[in-house]
Amino acid sequence: MRPFRRFGALGVLIVFGIFGCGPRSAYRPAPGDAGCGLARAAEPADTVSVSVFDPIDPSHVPSATTDAERTVFGHLYETLVALDCDGAARPGLAASWRISDGGRRVELVLRKHAAFADGTPVGAGDVVASWRPAIARGAGVDSVNALDAHRVEAFLENPSLGVEPLASTALAVTKPLSGSAWSLGTGPYRIASADPECIVLAPRSAADGPVVRFLATPRAAARDRLDGSVDAMVVADPAVVDYARRRRFTVAPLDYDRCYVLISTRRVEALAAGDDPRTIPPSITESLARDAVRAADARGPVAPAWWNGAQGCGELAPLAPWQIAQPSAWRSSRGIRRVLYDAGDPTARDLADRVVALAAIDPAASPEADAVTAAVPGIAGPEGAAIAAGVSPAELESSLREGADVAYIVVLPSRPPDVCGAARALLRRAPWLTIRHVTLSDALVPLAETRSTVIVVTGRISMCTDGRGDVRVTSDESGKGRLP
Repeated sequence: MRPFRRFGALGVLIVFGIFGCGPRSAYRPAPGDAGCGLARAAEPADTVSVSVFDPIDPSHVPSATTDAERTVFGHLYETLVALDCDGAARPGLAASWRISDGGRRVELVLRKHAAFADGTPVGAGDVVASWRPAIARGAGVDSVNALDAHRVEAFLENPSLGVEPLASTALAVTKPLSGSAWSLGTGPYRIASADPECIVLAPRSAADGPVVRFLATPRAAARDRLDGSVDAMVVADPAVVDYARRRRFTVAPLDYDRCYVLISTRRVEALAAGDDPRTIPPSITESLARDAVRAADARGPVAPAWWNGAQGCGELAPLAPWQIAQPSAWRSSRGIRRVLYDAGDPTARDLADRVVALAAIDPAASPEADAVTAAVPGIAGPEGAAIAAGVSPAELESSLREGADVAYIVVLPSRPPDVCGAARALLRRAPWLTIRHVTLSDALVPLAETRSTVIVVTGRISMCTDGRGDVRVTSDESGKGRLP
């Protein structure tokens, strides 16, 4: 297990928002919204322990890069607009909003008495300052202005997407804290201790939930933790889930929120030359997900994919056309042809191994082999099939940006709130994907979707989820709603 990076402790107070519902054109909250409950405590504990399996880096705030960061950040930081468990927009840090100008302009009113974790009131100017970096990275918002101390106006890049892009974690409202690696947030919890092996979050009050201890845990020790030292965990391993089902735990599957895709320099080269390489049909991706993925609950990708709607996002390329280098794999046919994946991702490994195994089979003898070789030109040839290679995240990203290998297995969000931001984030990683007017819809080959499962000691802890798939410990009352 990679240890948590060390970060300074933060002692702060946090104000928690109230959620409601209303019409899109003029949003006004109403009482009685159903929660997104996963589990409910019959005898709530004062302190609960949650296993996390990934590193947490506060420099990533507010955009998490691991499941552990998603879980911790979700307790600390809020977006103006939240998503409920059905993906519908709900008040977050904004109590209400009004849409005009054909959906392009949104005026948002901040929640009364909203405050950062140190007790400082949140003003419209704080939203503007917090959003500037995200807007510069193409987060789906053209601009934002403060109308007065408590109102902001945001101009959306793609009006057809509604206000859901404002729920992107990139637009969570934060403020730097001098002397701390962590930024201040406005969520219901504060950091009480940030020991590398045990991050402790404390609620604003008992009404917000119990004290939560996030314990760094090796993935191989997940089952051992369930035997007595933790109250909850979020896992993808079917063996751990099956183990929990046979014991005293509530088991709640989350939505499928990760999509594994294959992207190939040779495929993009063929598309740029005017060829039309096939995609892998759903019947085969379904069997690929079912038979190849052993480390997660997987299914075939569900259409339509979000990147099919990215055409309304305007210019997606993060660089000017003349700045995008031709992938280096196009310039040389020498060397080992590799299908790269993150060595720390067992699902990516399973998929890469199966893809290269199919590429080594005679296409005439196997429909699956025929589908893979037709979708990924160059993955097989007279000199043999490509090899699967697990590398570090840094090596993967370096090769991906240059386009130095024949293909890559990459994980993307299945349903990002901000389609435009997700498309640009991918193109920052692989700017050659849309060279010569190739579209993402043609370039990406979806392989499988996966989901995680929440495991909770029955009756001891309340938890809920939201439309982003984030999981949070709650009070007994706020943990109510649709339960498994």
